[in-house]
Amino acid sequence: MKKRYVYMDLLNVIAIMAVIVTHSTTLFSVRPFSEQSMFWILLLIAQVILMVLGVPMLFMISGANLLNYRSKYNTKIFFKKRWLKAIVPLVFWSVIYFIFNHILFGDKLSLNEFIGKFLNNSINTTFWFLYVIIGFYIVLPIFSLMAHDGKRSLIFYSAVVYFVSSGLIGSYYSIYRGGDFATGGNMPLLLHALPALTGWLPICYLFAGYLIHTGTFDLKTRLWIYVGGIAGFLITMIIAVTTSLQSRTLLNAGIFSQAGGIILLSIAAFTFVKHWLGNWNPSPYVQKVLRKLSSCSLGIYILHFGILQAINHVYGTFSLLSGTVVVPVIIYFSALVVVYLLKRIPLINIIVP
Repeated sequence: MKKRYVYMDLLNVIAIMAVIVTHSTTLFSVRPFSEQSMFWILLLIAQVILMVLGVPMLFMISGANLLNYRSKYNTKIFFKKRWLKAIVPLVFWSVIYFIFNHILFGDKLSLNEFIGKFLNNSINTTFWFLYVIIGFYIVLPIFSLMAHDGKRSLIFYSAVVYFVSSGLIGSYYSIYRGGDFATGGNMPLLLHALPALTGWLPICYLFAGYLIHTGTFDLKTRLWIYVGGIAGFLITMIIAVTTSLQSRTLLNAGIFSQAGGIILLSIAAFTFVKHWLGNWNPSPYVQKVLRKLSSCSLGIYILHFGILQAINHVYGTFSLLSGTVVVPVIIYFSALVVVYLLKRIPLINIIVP
């Protein structure tokens, strides 16, 4: 029987909640300094922590679970399982959000408009995560050969290449030179010499998650990883604080989510959790609850932004307490109930991953 790692279910649940809190806090965090007291630095720290616990954890969990899928089933079964889980919900909920945006914001309603926005991910921009996941599924049959053949050193090399090209060079040109991260910050080295790496920083998380989950690190190695995490945190904070000071606006730290510092901090966090909770074996009831919650996470991700928009449309900008505690809890459990019920309805359940 395949062993289930409870720590990854726990991380999955925490990651989705972190994503929800991150998005709800954006509704009050980007404000002129004149409206803020000195707690703005603490708010930036909280945003960085939420970023690390959010999408990066989801990417690394995907890598840990899927990079060696060949040990469980062949590529045909992999595509059948994963495409149904990604494509059908993406298309269905894009249609729902498209209609939702027309009702709530008066957006134009036409087939051409839908196709254009769907291809450009402008119906619901938080769906970028699903587009990336689909990209993972497309390339995994290639990268999975490394894991299947036990070539950890090659996986490590690939992770380092993506980290340096996109996480360091690409993000530097994006943040400080005004370039577009998705085009390598308009840097010829990334645009022409390394086109396959441009804008594909998330795959570094995929490799890192697999390496950490399947590896055993001694104390010295872990300490170096933690040092790297601390360095990544300091680098990210320096960038966030100096950029906020220059713009005289408390920026949302999410704009630095693709920077190398966040990768280092995310790797350290995942390593820490895996080391201390990797063999966690709570009661059967706790395991069952976490498994159920984890299975609803992607569905909650899909629904959460629509619920957030609806709440914001009715009640306006949130206070600090509401944005960080009350609203995220309401969104999480509202989406959880909907997803859980939909999953129990035959045929209908294909619309929730």
